[in-house]
Amino acid sequence: MPFEVITKGTHADLLRDGKTYRVTCRRCGLLRETTDKSQAQIETKNHNSTQHICVSPSRRSALY
Repeated sequence: MPFEVITKGTHADLLRDGKTYRVTCRRCGLLRETTDKSQAQIETKNHNSTQHICVSPSRRSALY
């Protein structure tokens, strides 16, 4: 079953496939799956916030 878009944001989208939710962020490359809808909505909202600072994948690998 393909993921359907629930929320399309400026930077991050919330997708759903049955009971699985997926948060994707185009700014930092985040891809997170969860079965907790509330947590997925909060993370999507945070990544779409202008105050949230995403860490790019190249910078993330340099930090860790």
